[in-house]
Amino acid sequence: MASNGDLIWVKAASGWRDHPFPAAALRGASTKGVRVMTTLQDLRRTISRYVDGGRKRRQLRRELAQLAAMGSLDAVLSDVGLARSQVEPLIAGCTGSRELMDQMLARLGIDPAQLPIEVLRDMTWTCTTCPDKRKCRVWLAEAEGTDFHSFCPNAAQLDQALQNQHQVGA
Repeated sequence: MASNGDLIWVKAASGWRDHPFPAAALRGASTKGVRVMTTLQDLRRTISRYVDGGRKRRQLRRELAQLAAMGSLDAVLSDVGLARSQVEPLIAGCTGSRELMDQMLARLGIDPAQLPIEVLRDMTWTCTTCPDKRKCRVWLAEAEGTDFHSFCPNAAQLDQALQNQHQVGA
C-alpha cells in the first residue's frame, strides 16, 4: 500500500491500482511503502520520458530525411538559422529541452515574450545541447531552489533577462 495525495495505491495481482481514499486514513500508514511507491513513480516517469524522447527523435529524423529527399532540407535549415552540422545535436537534445526552459523562465518570473527572439533562440539552443538536463529537472522539482548558476549554461543570459525585466518594471 502506498499513497499519493488523496489516492491510495493498492498492490493487486494485476499491478498497482489507484483508489480514492481519504487522506486521514493514511495517518499511521507505513512510510516505507510510500517511499517505494514514490521511487516507482519516478522510475515510471523516467521510462516514459525516455520512450517519448525516442519517439520524438525518430519522428524528427524521418521528417528531416523527407526534407532531404525532396531537396528542401538546406532551405528549411537556413530559414530557422541552423546548419547541417547542428542537426545531430538538435536531434540528440530535442526531447524536453523547450519544456525545461519554459519551466525555468516561469520559475524565475521571466516573460519569454519580453525576450528578443535572438536571445530566446540562443537560450533554446544552449538548453537543447546541454549535457546535464537531469540537474535542471531536479532543481525545477525542488520547492525552494534559487541557485541555478552552478549547473545552467544559460545562467548569464537568465541573469541578464532578470535584470532587464526588473529595469522595465521599475
